[in-house]
Amino acid sequence: MFFQSCVRFFLLLPTLFIFFCTAGAPVNSIPSKPLTAPALASPADGATGQNTTLKLVWDSVTAATMYDVEVSSNSAFSSVTVADSMIKGDSATVGALSASTTYYWRVQARNSASIGVWSGAWHFATAAVTAPILVSPANGANSQPATLSVSWEGVTSAASYSILLSTVSNFASTVVGLTGVTGTAASVSDLAIFTTYYWEVNATNTDSTSAWSGAWHFTVGGTKVLSMVQIPGGTFRMGSTDTDFSDEQPVHPVTVSTFYIDTTDVTQADYQALMGVNPSYFTGVPQRPVEQVTWFDAVLYCNARSRRDGYDTVYSYSSITGAPGNGCSNLGNLTMDFTHHGYRLPTEAEWEYACRAGTATDYYWGGSYPPLIASDTSTIDADAVWWHNSPDSTQPVASKLPNAWGLYDMAGNVWQWCNDWYGSYSSSAQSDPTGPSSGTYRVMRGGSWANYDYNLRSADRYVSGYAIPGGWNGDNGFRCVRR
Repeated sequence: MFFQSCVRFFLLLPTLFIFFCTAGAPVNSIPSKPLTAPALASPADGATGQNTTLKLVWDSVTAATMYDVEVSSNSAFSSVTVADSMIKGDSATVGALSASTTYYWRVQARNSASIGVWSGAWHFATAAVTAPILVSPANGANSQPATLSVSWEGVTSAASYSILLSTVSNFASTVVGLTGVTGTAASVSDLAIFTTYYWEVNATNTDSTSAWSGAWHFTVGGTKVLSMVQIPGGTFRMGSTDTDFSDEQPVHPVTVSTFYIDTTDVTQADYQALMGVNPSYFTGVPQRPVEQVTWFDAVLYCNARSRRDGYDTVYSYSSITGAPGNGCSNLGNLTMDFTHHGYRLPTEAEWEYACRAGTATDYYWGGSYPPLIASDTSTIDADAVWWHNSPDSTQPVASKLPNAWGLYDMAGNVWQWCNDWYGSYSSSAQSDPTGPSSGTYRVMRGGSWANYDYNLRSADRYVSGYAIPGGWNGDNGFRCVRR
């Protein structure tokens, strides 16, 4: 029995030896890698001109299971602008940063035991909000459609844009106002033809820092070409029986031969295109009538237009005093040849005949002076630009109703130079009269934006210091005729 027990003991010795030798030995004893600080990837340390929303990237750390990011406007991180933790990847997007600001940022790598190691501090600077730059349409462009896209160059730090569109350069009133535009273009529609529009763009950052562009402008419909209508010859009674206006008497019969006349006053666009200058006070809308022109300026325009269109000129002269087209005060030895077919100013008789368009009433739209009831004033408002509906400036031509022969603004907007010297009427019948052979004033007709109802009458005649042929004012213009 004892012998058998001894045998079993000695047979177990190898197994016991292996057990005691291997007890406590580690299994898979591969050493772990140490946790290191993340290295910078982008943006580069010290980078400038960065967006106010951008992506921060670092190199992955093998032993890290997550990362923490801090962004601050001071290098000591005493206050943190952005803090993000438990990030699983190797990047983070930060936003709502301020423009023109230097930011410091750092990353902490953490392992599964939440042991962490911070990187050093890196820094970048955000871009300033700058004013947008024009792309299209070109500043001052003509012939633009009534629906178009306006565009500008993007501003790096801008989060959105606002657009203002106005018919006045100071933006006192706007026709379009868009906000929150995220692209670099916007569509505007339903614009008025023959109208100049001003527009500007505001670039706004996420922190509401913003910068406006300057004002740009374009014109819809381009330059309107003057058109003429043929006025049929005939006889009418010229003047007025109203004794309050003695220089319109006596009423007398006048026969006028067939002629052509502009349907509108000469516009600033037409005048500048031909004369190379715009003397007007009320600028900014090229389809307003040209004003601040002397009688001599109008004569020079007529001759220039005749030469352009291939007609023989009516006016001849030996010298020019003053700036041609912009304050000409005299034309030496001036003569006129009415047998020529070029453009000229209308005679006073031609003007009144065309204005009346077959009517014999005080106003070419009907009715008598003075207006007595509110509807009379409303009728004038529909037919004329005058002090009641435009007390501060001219308006684009053809903005009111035409007369029966298709002529616009024969009453109101601007006074119109006639060819004649001012003089008294004769009671005798006349045929194609051209007025006195000399005088002090050239006649003006039609009334203006600054005038009252009596000046809008078809028979009204105007003479004053401004009516000297070298005089000018912000309410006198002209239109042309030819035969």
